[in-house]
Amino acid sequence: MLQLILLVVGVFWAFRKPKLKALTQTQFPDVPAEAFSEWKTIKLKSINLLLWASWGVLLISILSIPAVFFVAALFGGEFPHIRPDTSEAATEVMWGLQWLFFALFIVLVVMASRLGTQAAKLKKQHGIKWP
Repeated sequence: MLQLILLVVGVFWAFRKPKLKALTQTQFPDVPAEAFSEWKTIKLKSINLLLWASWGVLLISILSIPAVFFVAALFGGEFPHIRPDTSEAATEVMWGLQWLFFALFIVLVVMASRLGTQAAKLKKQHGIKWP
């Protein structure tokens, strides 16, 4: 279920990114060029971090599944022929990886949130009208 939510969130931000990239300073004549450039750069970084948090963590977690089987076999656990939960070692590795991916997700979301807050302050301060 979490993977589905991450996928949807990523799609939402992926559709907004090209619209933001296409904005030019001439569309906002009342905004100083430096302020517009700073806002746009910070907002793009925030979106990139959100995309890494959603799609990046999802992709890494999917690609790590073969690594779980390898590590389980390497450390003497039964090689799970059908499901990863048939091997105790694979289960332990999978839980460890899930916690690692969750921590990575949280770190990326917090970083994106901080940048998003900075962008929102600049947007409000300079009267940038963009959703």
